Amino acid sequence: MKLLTATLLAAAALTASSVTADAATLAGRQRNQVNRTCAGITSGQINRDEARSLANGQRNIHKRIVRDRIDGRGFTARERAHAGRALDRQSRRIAAARHNGR
Repeated sequence: MKLLTATLLAAAALTASSVTADAATLAGRQRNQVNRTCAGITSGQINRDEARSLANGQRNIHKRIVRDRIDGRGFTARERAHAGRALDRQSRRIAAARHNGR
């Protein structure tokens, strides 16, 4: 469990390296989601399997954002919207995991 928490915190640190104002917004949302997941783990609301799934989802979103930024076209409005929707879905997953009766 400590390794998973460390992984989530490392993902949050990676998102903090954004440069533009738009990127800061996405990085802030990612950081917030990692913090919410860690709080759920600490409080016992999120079990190991849920935490692993949420961490994988957060990692995939982060990798997609990084890939979109370095593809040579910049970070387009379409890519920004896609990232926002992915973060919205991830937020709903975190909420569902934290409020599933544990």
